[in-house]
Amino acid sequence: MFTTFPLSQIDGYIILISFGTIFSLIMIIITLVLQRFNGENKMSSEIFLTGNRKIRSGLISSSIVSSWTWAATLLQSTSVTYLYGISGAFWYANGATIQIILFSIIAIEFKRRAPFAHTYLEIIRVRYGREGTIVYTTVGGIKATFLTNYVHTVIIIIIILFFSLTTYQTSSLLGSFSKIYDLLVNASLIHPIDGNFQGSYLTIKSRDGLIFFFINLIGNFGTVFLDNGYYNKVIAASSTSAVHGYILGGIAWFAIPFVTGTTMGIVAITIEDNVLFPTYPNRLSENDINSGLTLPSAAIVLLGKSGSILSFIMIYLACTSAMSSQFISVGSIITFDIYRTYINSNASGKKLFYISILSVLFFALSMSILSIGLYYISISLGYLYTMIGIIISSAVLPSILTLLWNKQSKLAACLSPPLGLICSIISWLLTSKYLYGKITIQSTGSNLSMLVGNLVALLTPFIFIPLFSFIKPDEIPYDFKSMREIKLIDDDLPNPNRIKTEDVEHGIIYIKENSRFVRLLAIGITICLIIICPWPLYGTSYIFNERFFTFWICFGIIWLIISFIIVGIYPIIQHHQTIKSVLRLIYFDIKTFLERD
Repeated sequence: MFTTFPLSQIDGYIILISFGTIFSLIMIIITLVLQRFNGENKMSSEIFLTGNRKIRSGLISSSIVSSWTWAATLLQSTSVTYLYGISGAFWYANGATIQIILFSIIAIEFKRRAPFAHTYLEIIRVRYGREGTIVYTTVGGIKATFLTNYVHTVIIIIIILFFSLTTYQTSSLLGSFSKIYDLLVNASLIHPIDGNFQGSYLTIKSRDGLIFFFINLIGNFGTVFLDNGYYNKVIAASSTSAVHGYILGGIAWFAIPFVTGTTMGIVAITIEDNVLFPTYPNRLSENDINSGLTLPSAAIVLLGKSGSILSFIMIYLACTSAMSSQFISVGSIITFDIYRTYINSNASGKKLFYISILSVLFFALSMSILSIGLYYISISLGYLYTMIGIIISSAVLPSILTLLWNKQSKLAACLSPPLGLICSIISWLLTSKYLYGKITIQSTGSNLSMLVGNLVALLTPFIFIPLFSFIKPDEIPYDFKSMREIKLIDDDLPNPNRIKTEDVEHGIIYIKENSRFVRLLAIGITICLIIICPWPLYGTSYIFNERFFTFWICFGIIWLIISFIIVGIYPIIQHHQTIKSVLRLIYFDIKTFLERD
């Protein structure tokens, strides 16, 4: 438990409410400015939920990075570094990057086969009918969201860079690579890590780190491939952006958990014996680590009250950016896949817009109540993070094959997810019982129990899908035509930026011409990240020397700067004409107003 608190509870509420209010007002003003000066009618459900399908790759990349930067990205990457040493941040970043990279393959197929779809569940419905929609719903203003995500991502990266430069250059407690390296060597002697080669914090060879990598890898396939938010970004993207956006986003995202972990996790390891450390003279407890308190602990000892404020802001932005994506995702599902499909199939665009707003408010209230409930029954951040794959990963393969394989039968698509879920939960609980003799939060939260449950969830559909598809195949193999026949919503509202059919056809041609390149690039990056990079270091049991440690950290910081260029500068370059045009119109509006007076 913490023995010192640099911020009081009232300080936290003041920061939360004031920062949230100011930030919200700024984004509302930007949205209203775009509505007035850039021809965007927010009453249009097409604009509100799809951004006219013209969002460019820079904003797509920044939005992907923002959506994938949960609070867990920052908190958990720091905690696993504290637990497993320098391998923790590396395994975290590796295990959660390739899903975004590989999703680019799904993105281009989605854009090519269903250019006018509004949600992923909409294509499930047109292929498998209402039964399919029910199964995948159970398991499984957007432009304003993109703009919000952009600002959030830029601020988070700047704070991470500030923490990194402080740690390795300017801090009076640390301030140099050689001093930090010596402290890590000393920490390896004082409290060696069980399962790491020679107990070292400076090796990739970590038994528990590797187990976490596989849990992370499996679970995050579900959280990306089954999250309608990532399909919303595909829907909102222009055709060229769908080709490039996810690759750039994945590359940019890798550096965020990698640098956060190798900075704040290492700070917590090396100066936890300082009297300023919140738990001094004790180390962080298991409960503290699982609750995600490693990062704020490191920030407090590194920068005092300023560090606690910066970490608070960073976590706040990560929470709100991830949730803004979920709001649009859930709003589109309730609007199109529930209300329009089952309640009012003839609803106007204006009616759908209001349903979207109400569904967002309902979801926000529901998640608030659920999160409070989980807190009071002691379900921690770490537990939820490693358990999520057990619950959802059985739907990954059938959802992918919906777009890639025309012989997956309706029966296979509908039965594989629930059967996989049943198998994964049974295997998870049986493993906990076998290893620890009882089923508790502690036993079910162990790495081995979670690993077995995650593996079963992801792999059982590889048995069920061929089995059901060949036992009872569809009478006629699916030809994907019904996906192309999904229509835009006619809002009967002025929308000068509405996408044209000929633009879509040109985009499909562009995607077909570049699809092979995207597949090869995505697979190549994946092989580099999960095979070529880690296994030589793991297999040789290499312990970093000071020179390689310095290179490792500098490499991460340089990568983070490149990420900032991708998600912070590139979108401005892409949209400089729009920015210039809007600013010019604002100037003339103000000038006209002043001259009139």
